[in-house]
Amino acid sequence: RTLPLFKYILSLHFASLPDSLVNAGYKVKPKFTPNMPEYDARNLYSNLENQSRQSLTVGEGYCKLLSVFGLNIELSNKEIDILAEINAVRNYILHRGGLIDDKAIRDSKRLIKFHNKELNITNELYMEYYDTVSKFAHKLLTSTIESDYTKNE
Repeated sequence: RTLPLFKYILSLHFASLPDSLVNAGYKVKPKFTPNMPEYDARNLYSNLENQSRQSLTVGEGYCKLLSVFGLNIELSNKEIDILAEINAVRNYILHRGGLIDDKAIRDSKRLIKFHNKELNITNELYMEYYDTVSKFAHKLLTSTIESDYTKNE
């Protein structure tokens, strides 16, 4: 999760952040304050994350939300699709006992071969997921290192 990075960004750029979020189309509640407690920061982050995913996939949502903070990450269509699939698989393992239903297939077309079956994550599929998450994490870290947050003022 990207919450620690979010809290760090809040502490550095609080004054301009609410306007940046509103300009990007996010609804920001008045409870948005500097040095907010961990609980409030988690709720704010979850709310922004949910708003990002209203019409976007998981990968697209993260890219949009992080871009508001000046962290610009570019993902390929394949990476976006696989991140959406990973999220769908996570949800179906945790909430539906691993059974791939119609909603899972809407979330990721590649899951159609598992329709109405329990998902069997092969070593090959696991490695594809692992590689995609690793690339996303690398891009996030690279973007953070290259951002204004790590430059001395």
